[in-house]
Amino acid sequence: MIKYLKLFYHLARARVKRKPSKLNFVITSFCNSKCLTCNIWKNPKSSDELTIQEIEQVFQKLPDTVCWLSITGGEPASRNDLPDIFKAAIKHIPNLSLIGMPTNGLYQPRLLSLAEELMKIENHPMIIVTLSIDGSEETHDRVRGVPGGFKRTWDTYTKLKELTRRDTNFMVGIETTVSSLNVDTVLPFLKSLVADKHMVSVTFAHEAYLYQNVSGDSAKGIVPQNVQRVQEIVDFVGKKFRWWHPQDIIERSYVSNVPQYLKNPAKKVVPCMSLISTISMNAFGIVTPCLMWGKKLGTVRDAEYDIQSIYDSPLSEETRREIRADKCPNCWTPCEAYQSVLWSKIPFMK
Repeated sequence: MIKYLKLFYHLARARVKRKPSKLNFVITSFCNSKCLTCNIWKNPKSSDELTIQEIEQVFQKLPDTVCWLSITGGEPASRNDLPDIFKAAIKHIPNLSLIGMPTNGLYQPRLLSLAEELMKIENHPMIIVTLSIDGSEETHDRVRGVPGGFKRTWDTYTKLKELTRRDTNFMVGIETTVSSLNVDTVLPFLKSLVADKHMVSVTFAHEAYLYQNVSGDSAKGIVPQNVQRVQEIVDFVGKKFRWWHPQDIIERSYVSNVPQYLKNPAKKVVPCMSLISTISMNAFGIVTPCLMWGKKLGTVRDAEYDIQSIYDSPLSEETRREIRADKCPNCWTPCEAYQSVLWSKIPFMK
């Protein structure tokens, strides 16, 4: 519990100082899955992504209020310098308390090596790695577009979980994305995971800048509009959360509000903390309000790798006003919803 108290202390400190506490970092635009819910996998590998040296400069110049790093992609493990990125974050972000990362689990040797290297670091921050599994073997392989992918991902999950089981600061779980492709079949799968006491997170598919599916050519990526079926999933998932556990409290609030979002996607569930508590950056150093909205606020290469200067810019302040006025592509995804839910429950911290 102490590790969560440390995280919440630094989150509160950032709010008091009116500086960001979380960096959402898309470290690569390449993915080796071929998910039907997004188009990221259509990107070729690029040599123009930020180098490890550039990433170190970004980390060195972050404000000391940043305590939460969310690493995503593409597939993060497609970068062979992934361990170096984690180690650079731990070295250069002084109050770093949590690193989270989803993965498709298909780069098994690299992920196991990452865990081995990180566990050697004394008093490393909380690390949460979630393996993306979207249902039974048939469903997962169809949705993710990789024949045999379920078996490979499950094997990586079990080996990673066993490898890290003695490290209480290294948590390995399963993340299931609910979409129109699995909404009718995923509940029995989730029930089996919970029955076997796996750590399970549930998210809901969106059309968004990150997934490169806003043009309409990947319509299956939208959050399913079958509210009744989603409500059944939400009702079941809600029962698994521990009422006293900080992580579960936040996740319960996120999941329980999904039906409300579906009924009126144009209306915010709670005031959004995007570009207030968080700031987002893609693999090429482009800074955006969040992962879902591709409005370009600047690039760290042009800002001498000082992301705070972009956060403080007039354009960012104008964008915050747009967010408050509901002029952004409204969403309900964990990358922003978790901290928005947290601060909505503490009125004087808004």
